Amino acid sequence: MTQKRIRRSPYVFVRKDKNMERNFKTYNRNFTLLLYPEDESHTIALEYIKKHYDYEYITHNKDITEDGELKKEHIHCVIRVGNNPRWITAVAEELQIPVNYIEGCNLDKQLRYLIHFDNPDKHQYDITECKGNMTNRLMESINKDKMTELEKINKMIELINNTDGYISIYNFTSWCCKAGCYDAFRRSQMIFLKMLDENNAKYAKKENNNGGIQNAEISIF
Repeated sequence: MTQKRIRRSPYVFVRKDKNMERNFKTYNRNFTLLLYPEDESHTIALEYIKKHYDYEYITHNKDITEDGELKKEHIHCVIRVGNNPRWITAVAEELQIPVNYIEGCNLDKQLRYLIHFDNPDKHQYDITECKGNMTNRLMESINKDKMTELEKINKMIELINNTDGYISIYNFTSWCCKAGCYDAFRRSQMIFLKMLDENNAKYAKKENNNGGIQNAEISIF
């Protein structure tokens, strides 16, 4: 059965530009790609990647612009092309997509970007939304952080359990920011909001009888 040929894009330059500087963005083992699902050449390239490379990708459909508008749905894909580095132009030629959709990258940093792990100001995607054969590498990269996701969650649970008093959402969120747990809080916020409700219900009636609710003092130490 004849394999379908990838359509050649007229915008791809194959040979290395003589003025192109060799750096990690142009000459690398690892590359990140920005793809759009409505572009046929991009979907064909993604299918090619699945058969020939180590890869991990995710569809971003909840990103927001600075103006508060929903961004166009797009795919971030991270690939490892082998043990030896390659020129970005050679990868673009093989995938038959414009070279400006590809960039050499730090593998762990870019894997983490798939879920915005290091970008708490952006929408936090769940790791289960990622697809590919480098999910374990992504998990390992997350666990290289100063605190693992589990350690941050345990730290937040301990705070709630050990605080004798009402905890406002404002104070808890502020504590998470100072304690380096805000990214984990955002990914599991529904669970922690319920835990706060359960904790605060114990004190709300008692403190209302004493003239109002007093927020408990909480410290990062």
